[in-house]
Amino acid sequence: MANLLTTLRVASIPAILFLLRGNNFFGFLGLVLYILACLTDYLDGYYARKNSGETEFGVMADNIADKIFTLSILLYLSIQKRLSYIFFVLFMIRDIMVSVLRFVAQTKARIILPSRGAKVKTLLEMVVIGVLLFGERLEKARVVEIPKLYAHILMIAPLFLSITTGVRYFVEFVSENGKKELRKAVDRDKSLAA
Repeated sequence: MANLLTTLRVASIPAILFLLRGNNFFGFLGLVLYILACLTDYLDGYYARKNSGETEFGVMADNIADKIFTLSILLYLSIQKRLSYIFFVLFMIRDIMVSVLRFVAQTKARIILPSRGAKVKTLLEMVVIGVLLFGERLEKARVVEIPKLYAHILMIAPLFLSITTGVRYFVEFVSENGKKELRKAVDRDKSLAA
């Protein structure tokens, strides 16, 4: 069930993007679908924990799904000129670096689990994106005009968390790797001394 919800989150992206480009009715429908897709991020984790079904694959798939999902909507907002491309680029660079780091760790039989900060970052990012999509709907309905600056201010907190958690993953990985190499060197010296 958890993996199905993760798959549904990614599968919903084309429909969300298609609806968001539509008129007011379809645009709001796209916003509702976006919110439902965000809820699957909570539900897949809930079902995995409830059924003791948290697997290494499930954790990795959930992380990748989150990245694809949020980056797709950030790209849409950038194309629609609701948000500067710099935010999309910075989030993308961080997400690629963390994914590569996880892959390298896996080749060394290590798993880098999402930190609490990274989970908060994803939640905050999804909430802010939802607020920006709602603002876009209000603008398209000619209810209110929202300056782009407000979108940038709102996006600062998730971007800050994104960068700090990315740096933390990197530092912890390098530190742990260094400790392993040091232990190997000490063990090698001991065996030579014997």
